[in-house]
Amino acid sequence: MKLSIATDAISADFETAVLLGLEWGIEFFELKRVHHKRVPGISDDEVRIVQNVLRSNGVTLSTLSPGLFKIPLDDELIEQELGRKFDATIALADRLATRSIVIFGFERDNRRSEADALRQIIDVFGRVAVRAEQEGLVLFLENDRGLWAESPEALYRIMTGVSSSALRLNWDPCNLIGAHPDKPYPTCYDLVSKFVGHMHLKDATITADGGVGHAMMGSGDVDWVGQFERLYREGYKGFCVIEPHFGSRVSSSRSHILETRRLLRLARSRLQSTSS
Repeated sequence: MKLSIATDAISADFETAVLLGLEWGIEFFELKRVHHKRVPGISDDEVRIVQNVLRSNGVTLSTLSPGLFKIPLDDELIEQELGRKFDATIALADRLATRSIVIFGFERDNRRSEADALRQIIDVFGRVAVRAEQEGLVLFLENDRGLWAESPEALYRIMTGVSSSALRLNWDPCNLIGAHPDKPYPTCYDLVSKFVGHMHLKDATITADGGVGHAMMGSGDVDWVGQFERLYREGYKGFCVIEPHFGSRVSSSRSHILETRRLLRLARSRLQSTSS
């Protein structure tokens, strides 16, 4: 597996984020925002700056995360998203030489049943996957709180319904903390593991008032050592993108990287001890 980090977790300035990431041994970066603007809604000058930073430092984008389909399941909004924003994202992926895009699974509402919503999503994502395959892209659907594509059961239905190599999962175990009664690993992961091609890494814990609080990697409720051990066992080759939700903070981003590497070492040690 390959470690990456979301640049805006380190700094709103792309060059600063990359230079610091390189100092910490990170060579791949996920691009979500530049100067607090979400891609693809950045200027041509900002795109050229990103291109120059990538080229001059010999680094690669692991992914774009434009927030596609984090919208209500509304026909008019969907068509707008499939047009202007999706087209702009594809054009940006071409300019920045990445073929991987994180997408989302529509805001949940009370106007329809889950079965009806998932049928519509499967239809939309079927169209999206055809376009992605034509463009040589892979879309990674992220499980996220408050969306129709949140639970492992919903993810399984969407992935089997679309059944395309151009649509895979961006598995974020932390997003299930407080949103699903079962543990993200192993129970939830078992259901969707064969679809996972990309990972987001962060941690969280249930707070005293029943809410969800962000936590340092390894100090929350996700069994990251177990999850990493399973990824090693399965020969996972995709990206693991560190995505701390602590704001653009240099210190916490560095700490997340160090803690992630510590957890990876523990997972490898456990794997070696069980195989010897």
